[in-house]
Amino acid sequence: MRAVGSLAVPVAVRRFRDQRPLVVAIVALSPAGFGGAAWAPVGSVWLWTVPLGLAQGAGCFIAAFGPLAVAILLLVPGLAAVRNRTIGAPAPAPSPSRPSPLP
Repeated sequence: MRAVGSLAVPVAVRRFRDQRPLVVAIVALSPAGFGGAAWAPVGSVWLWTVPLGLAQGAGCFIAAFGPLAVAILLLVPGLAAVRNRTIGAPAPAPSPSRPSPLP
């Protein structure tokens, strides 16, 4: 059901000039689904998962790609951290094979 919500929201957004009613509907579906699943008779729990899945469907995309985005963001400081140098150590002397930049 979450896949239906994830796919239906972008289609619905394109059909509305004002997306505020859509936001209100999605926000209302989530507590309705949780409330129904928590307090409705046990036999109707499957019915209450439908609005819950529709409301939370767009969050699956964020949950799926969040760890990937964090891993990509960690690449830059990770590469900087593994440089072959010691903090506070003097700069390495130039190699004798290269001419000295100073006269």
